[in-house]
Amino acid sequence: MFVNFTEEARKILMLAKKEMYELKHSYIGTEHVLLAIMHTKNNISKKLQESGLTYETLKEEIIEEKIFSSECLFGVRQRKNCAGIWN
Repeated sequence: MFVNFTEEARKILMLAKKEMYELKHSYIGTEHVLLAIMHTKNNISKKLQESGLTYETLKEEIIEEKIFSSECLFGVRQRKNCAGIWN
């Protein structure tokens, strides 16, 4: 599956998987890939850091924005839209 990816891309995907496990998520999403990118030394992470984003701040924001249920995973903003799901 990873044959056509560069070594850097494979490393980022493996770090994204690690982030997924650390956050106890059941999928690898864009938030995990972004965390992995921020964890590496590349042009993208440098540009994001220059704009004030840090790995730690990003991870805190991801943790704060998520609520978990066995039935669904929603960001805080979507809570009102699915309030009846847990009842």
